[in-house]
Amino acid sequence: MGKFFAPWKPRLCSYLKAFTAEQLQARVIVKQAVPLFLPKIHSLERFLTCKMNSPSISAQELYILTRDQAFLKTLLFSGDRGSDLGNVKTPEILRFPSDDGFLFNQIWGKTLRDGASNKFGIRRHPNPVICPVTARETYVAIYDELAVGLSKSYLFRPTIPQEDVVDKPLSSFTAQQRLKVYLKEAHLDEGGTLHS
Repeated sequence: MGKFFAPWKPRLCSYLKAFTAEQLQARVIVKQAVPLFLPKIHSLERFLTCKMNSPSISAQELYILTRDQAFLKTLLFSGDRGSDLGNVKTPEILRFPSDDGFLFNQIWGKTLRDGASNKFGIRRHPNPVICPVTARETYVAIYDELAVGLSKSYLFRPTIPQEDVVDKPLSSFTAQQRLKVYLKEAHLDEGGTLHS
């Protein structure tokens, strides 16, 4: 294996040197996302659940909260890019035969433009507070209650002010903004992002 990769070593080293030099010239400071550890995620999920259970919540707010919970929990367990996850369509998802998870077969996204696909599975987690499968099931139940069709559409869809759910992908910008709002409202904001 070492012999096979040996011819690539000089090119890789020169690429890394050029890349580093370019970043230094552009005065780019490499930052790491502030991590969101499980205790903070638990607190955030409890906060969102309290908001969902509020008697004064509107149908649109309930839809947005269940969508965002399902999106964030799926992102947590998939390790996927927020922009790619927003592009997932319902025909790209299969339920495991034992009903303990889902198989995603992404065929389009920011990093999937060459015809390749990204397959990943998400199993039911024993803790329902952070379980992405339970969150998706709740989200789909709310979808059905609001009589919004999910077949052959984007799984995570945005809304417009007229309280309509539009058939477009949820952008990573929108998801990031929603996460920021939730973290601030829950007094948990320390600079966390979708990459956290």
